[in-house]
Amino acid sequence: MKKHKLHLFELISRRIRGKIFWLLVITLAAAIADYYTTFLGDLWYLAWVAAGILLVLWFYYAILFRRGSLKIRPNGLRLQGPLWHLNFRYDTIYTVTAGHMDQHYSYKQLNWREKALLRPLYGPAGVFVQLKSVPPGYRWRRLWFPRYLFGTRHDGLLLCGGDWMNISQDIETARAH
Repeated sequence: MKKHKLHLFELISRRIRGKIFWLLVITLAAAIADYYTTFLGDLWYLAWVAAGILLVLWFYYAILFRRGSLKIRPNGLRLQGPLWHLNFRYDTIYTVTAGHMDQHYSYKQLNWREKALLRPLYGPAGVFVQLKSVPPGYRWRRLWFPRYLFGTRHDGLLLCGGDWMNISQDIETARAH
């Protein structure tokens, strides 16, 4: 089994985990300061609840979200997300071609947050794995993955960034076996 890290997951993780970390630090500082000065009054517990929620979110984006990868297994591809995965059998793959993010998501139509996040993915080529048919649970599980992993013109996976030639070659080699 070969595993290829997906650059999109790393970009999202890096962008969000820092913001959550600083919110967590500020919330903990307010909770600790309230212990000595009681400026929050009867709502002191909300600071600790918020800190707990932020800690869980930080763990999700800093640890779990970085698990996002494409695993090339003997019986098919596995798109591994932070919590869920999608399996694609090789007989459902129509073609594996080079693709660019701009072919599916026009840079001009993105909002400013999306442009800032996806700018590194618009230069290099990637791989587009076009599917003949979608696996069971594809529509539901797709909600748990970033939408930029999926093509807009055809059903398939859009894997931009990273070593796209190696990914393409590994997929074609596994399909041949």
